[in-house]
Amino acid sequence: MAHRIVILSTLLALTTAAAAAPVEGVVVRVDPGEVIVDLGRASGLTADKPIQLYRRLVVTHPITGQKLEDRFPIGSAPAAEVGDLLTIVRDVTGLERPPEVGDFVVFESVRPPTTGAPSTPTPTPGRRPDEEALNAIYLRSLGEPLSTRIELFESFNKAFPTSPFVDPVGVELNTLRALRNDLRGSSGAPKPPPRPAELTVR
Repeated sequence: MAHRIVILSTLLALTTAAAAAPVEGVVVRVDPGEVIVDLGRASGLTADKPIQLYRRLVVTHPITGQKLEDRFPIGSAPAAEVGDLLTIVRDVTGLERPPEVGDFVVFESVRPPTTGAPSTPTPTPGRRPDEEALNAIYLRSLGEPLSTRIELFESFNKAFPTSPFVDPVGVELNTLRALRNDLRGSSGAPKPPPRPAELTVR
């Protein structure tokens, strides 16, 4: 029981404080040796600033069954040539998977730090410990790599083996593991598309 309380307390200690404001865009084109994203100087982006790339993922809330479009990180790449509205990325060696059109791109725009203590979610009255823990795990998993999501849901099943939510969590685990295996089994870089007309950023 004490072990479960520690897990629940840890999961509920989620901070909302942030030192930077994320600016988001998408990959709009992938050419051999170049990735074009729809962020530029107008968004505050500068040359050599790291850009985080994320792959889209649909997740299911194990309690409500609600579907949600989420994302998981695939790596970081520096901005090479920055225009007003578009940016070219050339060095994608830091990515775990080849970039695709539609991938999310995010960079951090510095903002003044906020004051005050970070907020901690308050347990919902009437919820059982397993339900509270699972909801916290679900929220914690959003935006995380596949391996982290899997570890989080596995920790719930170990802590609450008799919970009625073990089966829904198992379904989500199977989906995440299958996706991870598919991505691991995919060959390296995809076949490059035919080279279109040169695109320059201004």
